Amino acid sequence: MEDYWVVKLDSSGLIQWQKSYGGTNNDAARQIQQTMDGGFILSGYTLSNNIDVSGNHGSEDYWVVKLASITSINLADRKTYFNLYPNPTSRSIQLEVSEGELDQIKIIGVLDNRLISVDNYVNGNQKNIDVSTLPEGIYFVQIKTAEGILTKKIIVRR
Repeated sequence: MEDYWVVKLDSSGLIQWQKSYGGTNNDAARQIQQTMDGGFILSGYTLSNNIDVSGNHGSEDYWVVKLASITSINLADRKTYFNLYPNPTSRSIQLEVSEGELDQIKIIGVLDNRLISVDNYVNGNQKNIDVSTLPEGIYFVQIKTAEGILTKKIIVRR
């Protein structure tokens, strides 16, 4: 049987999280697209009418699944989390990390270009990061800790 399967990989190709969606019959995702709120929308077809699928109206129905932002996925087993504010911003962002030591902070553009990198950041304090030189757009703040890599989206507006 086929199901929708969503996987988030890190830069090394290791699975950070995964989730399957579907029922007891064949369900096949054909497209995935990131939405403006940072979530994802999956589309494809389903033959199921149980488990995650309800209301099948024939043999093969078109099925759309909306996922919340990747930053809102339950990471309760992680000890480290971080907040960014204000978001959107025009001049700087405050980075606040829950605990532990950060190995690296990066701000990455949508084309995966490293724009700002701050190494050897010791946790426990807020870090003010100047983004006033970045062009308006969507960026990802990525922190690397002993637990792995965590990422959040920021928007720079002028």
